[in-house]
Amino acid sequence: MPASNYVRTNTLAAWLQRQSFTIPSNLYVALFSNNPTAANSGTEVSGGGYTRAAVTFSAPTISGDRALIQNNAEVTFPKLTASAGTAAYVGIMDAQSGGNLLFYQALSTSLALAYGYTPYFAAGELKVYLT
Repeated sequence: MPASNYVRTNTLAAWLQRQSFTIPSNLYVALFSNNPTAANSGTEVSGGGYTRAAVTFSAPTISGDRALIQNNAEVTFPKLTASAGTAAYVGIMDAQSGGNLLFYQALSTSLALAYGYTPYFAAGELKVYLT
């Protein structure tokens, strides 16, 4: 998953200018109908009982010149009470609503968010790499 502008600027400022920023205490997965981009300018899914889902991550591992971190448990959204459209992108956010986009990527297959559907990501399905 690519990092957002928020993550990029805060990471450089923290490491190279010794500026601090607040690390979020919880992280959430959000679904987007279009590309949120690094600037967080996409459209998040709404309606049908959709809310962001909490996510936790494993410890980072190193392989060659890449570091990897991935969700360590299934991420399950609430069962939809009405259609909420189609999700084409996923993002990691630092708040249950509003907040900052941290990482994002296109879904390999768009999700039709129909009545009664419970969106989810299996453990290990959400991967963030640093190279």
